Amino acid sequence: MSGVIKTVLKNMLVPCLLVYAPFASAEWRIQPELSKLSYLTSKASAATEINHFRLVDGVITEKGTASLTISLNSVDTGVEIRDERMRNIVFETERFPVANVTAEVDISLYEEMADGETQTATLDTNIGLHGMIVTLPVEFRITKLTNSRLLVHNVEPVVISAVTFGLSEAVAELQKLAGLSAINPNVVVNFELIFMK
Repeated sequence: MSGVIKTVLKNMLVPCLLVYAPFASAEWRIQPELSKLSYLTSKASAATEINHFRLVDGVITEKGTASLTISLNSVDTGVEIRDERMRNIVFETERFPVANVTAEVDISLYEEMADGETQTATLDTNIGLHGMIVTLPVEFRITKLTNSRLLVHNVEPVVISAVTFGLSEAVAELQKLAGLSAINPNVVVNFELIFMK
Protein backbone atom coordinates (compact mmCIF):
# COMPACT_ATOMS: atom_id res chain seq x y z
CA MET A 1 0.00 0.00 0.00
CA SER A 2 1.40 3.35 -0.99
CA GLY A 3 2.24 6.01 1.54
CA VAL A 4 -0.36 8.34 0.01
CA ILE A 5 -3.17 5.77 0.45
CA LYS A 6 -2.07 5.07 4.02
CA THR A 7 -2.17 8.77 4.82
CA VAL A 8 -5.61 9.16 3.29
CA LEU A 9 -6.98 6.18 5.23
CA LYS A 10 -5.41 7.43 8.44
CA ASN A 11 -6.94 10.88 7.96
CA MET A 12 -10.36 9.27 7.40
CA LEU A 13 -10.09 6.79 10.26
CA VAL A 14 -8.97 9.08 13.09
CA PRO A 15 -11.99 11.41 12.95
CA CYS A 16 -14.29 8.39 12.82
CA LEU A 17 -12.69 6.93 15.94
CA LEU A 18 -12.96 10.25 17.75
CA VAL A 19 -16.65 10.50 16.93
CA TYR A 20 -17.31 6.89 17.91
CA ALA A 21 -15.20 6.85 21.08
CA PRO A 22 -17.75 8.37 23.53
CA PHE A 23 -20.27 5.71 22.53
CA ALA A 24 -17.91 2.73 22.43
CA SER A 25 -18.30 1.90 26.11
CA ALA A 26 -21.63 1.11 27.72
CA GLU A 27 -20.23 1.72 31.20
CA TRP A 28 -22.08 4.18 33.41
CA ARG A 29 -20.17 5.85 36.26
CA ILE A 30 -21.70 7.48 39.32
CA GLN A 31 -21.34 11.23 39.75
CA PRO A 32 -20.61 11.60 43.49
CA GLU A 33 -21.14 15.35 43.61
CA LEU A 34 -24.67 14.91 42.22
CA SER A 35 -25.58 11.82 44.22
CA LYS A 36 -26.89 11.37 47.74
CA LEU A 37 -27.05 8.44 50.15
CA SER A 38 -28.68 9.09 53.51
CA TYR A 39 -30.14 7.14 56.41
CA LEU A 40 -32.52 7.91 59.26
CA THR A 41 -31.88 6.88 62.86
CA SER A 42 -34.27 7.05 65.78
CA LYS A 43 -33.52 7.02 69.48
CA ALA A 44 -35.03 7.86 72.85
CA SER A 45 -38.29 9.83 72.83
CA ALA A 46 -38.73 8.92 69.14
CA ALA A 47 -36.16 11.52 68.04
CA THR A 48 -35.25 11.01 64.39
CA GLU A 49 -32.02 12.24 62.77
CA ILE A 50 -30.82 12.39 59.18
CA ASN A 51 -27.30 11.14 58.46
CA HIS A 52 -25.46 10.68 55.20
CA PHE A 53 -22.22 9.53 53.59
CA ARG A 54 -20.14 12.14 51.81
CA LEU A 55 -18.12 9.72 49.63
CA VAL A 56 -19.76 7.18 47.35
CA ASP A 57 -18.53 5.64 44.12
CA GLY A 58 -20.12 3.23 41.70
CA VAL A 59 -20.50 1.90 38.19
CA ILE A 60 -22.89 -0.02 35.97
CA THR A 61 -20.80 -2.16 33.67
CA GLU A 62 -21.45 -3.02 30.06
CA LYS A 63 -22.66 -6.47 31.21
CA GLY A 64 -25.14 -4.96 33.68
CA THR A 65 -23.36 -5.40 37.00
CA ALA A 66 -24.26 -2.41 39.15
CA SER A 67 -21.98 -1.75 42.11
CA LEU A 68 -21.84 0.95 44.75
CA THR A 69 -18.95 1.53 47.18
CA ILE A 70 -19.59 3.60 50.29
CA SER A 71 -16.72 5.07 52.32
CA LEU A 72 -17.81 4.48 55.92
CA ASN A 73 -15.20 6.96 57.12
CA SER A 74 -17.20 9.64 55.32
CA VAL A 75 -20.23 9.22 57.61
CA ASP A 76 -21.72 12.59 58.53
CA THR A 77 -24.22 12.70 61.40
CA GLY A 78 -23.85 16.41 61.98
CA VAL A 79 -22.07 15.84 65.31
CA GLU A 80 -18.29 15.26 65.32
CA ILE A 81 -18.15 12.99 68.38
CA ARG A 82 -21.02 10.92 66.99
CA ASP A 83 -19.19 10.57 63.66
CA GLU A 84 -16.15 9.31 65.54
CA ARG A 85 -18.20 6.78 67.49
CA MET A 86 -19.91 5.56 64.33
CA ARG A 87 -16.54 5.05 62.64
CA ASN A 88 -14.78 3.42 65.59
CA ILE A 89 -17.51 1.53 67.42
CA VAL A 90 -20.22 0.68 64.92
CA PHE A 91 -18.53 0.45 61.53
CA GLU A 92 -15.00 -0.38 62.82
CA THR A 93 -13.56 1.31 59.77
CA GLU A 94 -9.99 0.19 60.46
CA ARG A 95 -11.19 -3.34 59.67
CA PHE A 96 -14.12 -2.56 57.39
CA PRO A 97 -13.53 0.79 55.64
CA VAL A 98 -16.26 0.41 53.02
CA ALA A 99 -19.71 -1.02 52.46
CA ASN A 100 -20.54 -2.54 49.08
CA VAL A 101 -23.82 -2.88 47.23
CA THR A 102 -24.24 -4.92 44.04
CA ALA A 103 -27.10 -5.95 41.75
CA GLU A 104 -27.53 -7.27 38.22
CA VAL A 105 -29.53 -5.15 35.76
CA ASP A 106 -30.43 -5.34 32.08
CA ILE A 107 -28.74 -2.06 31.18
CA SER A 108 -29.92 -2.27 27.55
CA LEU A 109 -33.51 -1.67 28.70
CA TYR A 110 -32.58 1.69 30.17
CA GLU A 111 -30.27 2.75 27.36
CA GLU A 112 -33.14 2.26 24.92
CA MET A 113 -35.57 4.45 26.90
CA ALA A 114 -36.54 7.87 25.63
CA ASP A 115 -35.26 10.90 27.51
CA GLY A 116 -37.51 11.49 30.52
CA GLU A 117 -38.87 7.94 30.52
CA THR A 118 -38.99 6.05 33.82
CA GLN A 119 -39.04 2.36 34.71
CA THR A 120 -39.14 0.51 38.01
CA ALA A 121 -37.53 -2.80 38.88
CA THR A 122 -37.26 -4.91 42.03
CA LEU A 123 -33.78 -6.41 42.18
CA ASP A 124 -32.08 -8.85 44.52
CA THR A 125 -29.46 -6.55 45.99
CA ASN A 126 -26.35 -7.75 47.81
CA ILE A 127 -25.34 -5.54 50.71
CA GLY A 128 -21.85 -6.07 52.13
CA LEU A 129 -21.34 -4.49 55.54
CA HIS A 130 -19.09 -5.30 58.50
CA GLY A 131 -17.80 -8.50 56.91
CA MET A 132 -21.25 -9.89 56.08
CA ILE A 133 -23.25 -10.03 52.85
CA VAL A 134 -27.05 -9.97 52.97
CA THR A 135 -29.38 -10.07 49.97
CA LEU A 136 -32.50 -7.88 50.09
CA PRO A 137 -35.15 -7.09 47.46
CA VAL A 138 -34.90 -3.39 46.63
CA GLU A 139 -37.33 -1.55 44.36
CA PHE A 140 -35.45 0.87 42.12
CA ARG A 141 -36.80 3.64 39.92
CA ILE A 142 -34.60 4.47 36.92
CA THR A 143 -35.15 7.63 34.89
CA LYS A 144 -33.24 8.37 31.71
CA LEU A 145 -32.54 12.08 32.01
CA THR A 146 -30.53 12.34 28.81
CA ASN A 147 -28.74 10.01 26.42
CA SER A 148 -25.77 9.97 28.80
CA ARG A 149 -27.36 10.40 32.23
CA LEU A 150 -29.46 8.11 34.45
CA LEU A 151 -31.15 8.89 37.75
CA VAL A 152 -31.47 5.87 40.07
CA HIS A 153 -33.32 6.04 43.37
CA ASN A 154 -35.34 3.85 45.71
CA VAL A 155 -39.13 3.64 45.42
CA GLU A 156 -39.57 2.67 49.07
CA PRO A 157 -37.12 3.19 51.95
CA VAL A 158 -34.67 0.35 52.52
CA VAL A 159 -34.61 -0.89 56.12
CA ILE A 160 -31.22 -2.12 57.35
CA SER A 161 -31.11 -4.00 60.66
CA ALA A 162 -28.10 -3.84 62.98
CA VAL A 163 -29.01 -7.36 64.13
CA THR A 164 -28.71 -8.74 60.58
CA PHE A 165 -25.14 -7.44 60.26
CA GLY A 166 -23.97 -8.41 63.73
CA LEU A 167 -23.95 -4.85 65.04
CA SER A 168 -26.24 -5.25 68.07
CA GLU A 169 -23.44 -5.04 70.62
CA ALA A 170 -21.99 -1.97 68.92
CA VAL A 171 -25.37 -0.22 69.00
CA ALA A 172 -25.75 -1.11 72.70
CA GLU A 173 -22.33 0.39 73.43
CA LEU A 174 -23.24 3.52 71.48
CA GLN A 175 -26.43 3.81 73.50
CA LYS A 176 -24.51 3.52 76.77
CA LEU A 177 -21.90 6.13 75.79
CA ALA A 178 -24.58 8.57 74.68
CA GLY A 179 -26.60 8.01 77.85
CA LEU A 180 -29.76 7.14 75.94
CA SER A 181 -32.62 4.96 77.10
CA ALA A 182 -32.92 3.37 73.66
CA ILE A 183 -31.61 3.36 70.08
CA ASN A 184 -33.62 1.77 67.32
CA PRO A 185 -31.44 -1.02 65.83
CA ASN A 186 -32.99 -0.42 62.41
CA VAL A 187 -32.05 2.41 60.06
CA VAL A 188 -33.98 3.63 57.04
CA VAL A 189 -31.87 4.20 53.91
CA ASN A 190 -32.70 6.43 50.96
CA PHE A 191 -30.58 7.13 47.89
CA GLU A 192 -30.59 9.27 44.78
CA LEU A 193 -27.76 8.44 42.40
CA ILE A 194 -26.76 10.03 39.10
CA PHE A 195 -24.87 7.86 36.61
CA MET A 196 -23.22 9.19 33.45
CA LYS A 197 -21.94 7.31 30.43
